[in-house]
Amino acid sequence: MKKILILQPDLDQSVSIAKYIKKHSDRYYVVGGYEEGVPIPGRFSYFDEMIVVPSDSDLIPENYDLIIPTGAKSTFQEITQKGTINIGNIKYDKANLIVFDKVKTLEIVREIGIPIPDMYSDLDEVLEYPVFYKQDFERGGGARGILKDKSELRGVFNEKGQIYQEYINSPSTYGVAFLAHEGHMITSFIQKELLSYPRAGGSGVVLTIFDDPGLIEYTKRIIQRLNLSGWGLVEFKYCPKRDDYVFMEVNAKFWASIELAFMNNSVFLKELFDIDYTEPKTSNIIFMNRLVEYGILEYIQTCVEYKDFYKLNSLKSVTELTLGCLRGVRRNIMGDLD
Repeated sequence: MKKILILQPDLDQSVSIAKYIKKHSDRYYVVGGYEEGVPIPGRFSYFDEMIVVPSDSDLIPENYDLIIPTGAKSTFQEITQKGTINIGNIKYDKANLIVFDKVKTLEIVREIGIPIPDMYSDLDEVLEYPVFYKQDFERGGGARGILKDKSELRGVFNEKGQIYQEYINSPSTYGVAFLAHEGHMITSFIQKELLSYPRAGGSGVVLTIFDDPGLIEYTKRIIQRLNLSGWGLVEFKYCPKRDDYVFMEVNAKFWASIELAFMNNSVFLKELFDIDYTEPKTSNIIFMNRLVEYGILEYIQTCVEYKDFYKLNSLKSVTELTLGCLRGVRRNIMGDLD
């Protein structure tokens, strides 16, 4: 039996990976590795064991057959230390770190003729509001949002670690999930986020599967130009003004809504963990644990609006409902924690 360690096991993508491994294979002993200072829950699903990973530990490879970083923080740390990460047939290469630099990635994508949002380096350049802002370098979490007018922008402009760009005024975000090797796409899956949390840009809450050859073509060109090897999610917004998709960013890590890909494309688990499985495909899902962070009223309204969607991670008690609402308040203050 192979022993694997999943870092940042509290993240949704970590739980989904552990869930599908345990659901479809008996060949893995799955350990979750929490950072020091992060409390380990008294109960947990899909993991055989939870441990604390000391900050000064090198995580000697002999202890585990696989060490799997899931969030941006653990992925950056692991790849910086090791240079490559091999999971099954897929090699995650240190060259992928270029996409953690959001500004440099946008410039490269623009060079290959794919639309990107207008970028602002000076207040006087901004002629149209609102303006979108986010981290200039992926650190995991961090503030992002919308500035509605010049007075709001003036208060934060040139704040260290932020970039400011054109707000693409369309309701949905399109994510192209991929596995790649040396600039060539191995497999892909497109998700359409009908609702995200935070609303200005975060993890998908209400999602559906989507198909568009143009998005696949754009993603192939980006993967080739950046010479990506590994896994990730390329995000786009549709821009009515341009009548085209606009590239937003590449998240070169396991993404929060990976379970929708697992539900509809078995190649991901086959390439990563040599797991063959067949299960009914699910086209539309709601992540209930994320939806609750909008508060009780929107929770109820969204459940009614999308009553036929498959509900994932349903809340089982009033306590879970209350904690979810409080988590939403915290995320509004501190930024997206995924």
